[in-house]
Amino acid sequence: MVLLPNKKGEWQPRTFAAQELSKFVIDVFPELNSELQADEGVHTVFMFLTERCRLAIKNAEYEKLKLVFNSLSQIIELKGADSEIENAIQNSFLEETDFSSVNGAKIVELLPENLKKILIAG
Repeated sequence: MVLLPNKKGEWQPRTFAAQELSKFVIDVFPELNSELQADEGVHTVFMFLTERCRLAIKNAEYEKLKLVFNSLSQIIELKGADSEIENAIQNSFLEETDFSSVNGAKIVELLPENLKKILIAG
């Protein structure tokens, strides 16, 4: 189950694929609503998410990053998650996120264990 950031409960679709991912990212970052389309592919969604997280890292928005990381961790654990999403978390998100920046050490501390394992394995 993914706990929605809007505090309206939990949500687990039958399958968690690109369209659900787009909705989820917009729920976390409403400012992306005008840029992100519901029919975007998984890697495109992660491109937007990665860019927004880079800005959050630069601005030390730790709570927002923690929300994203914990949510991605939950998505990986979903039984109905599309395997392309886990691949995108590694290739389009973790590998493209700058953990060597000024705030990088603090950011790595925020990663849940399953994301740390993916980062180390990559």
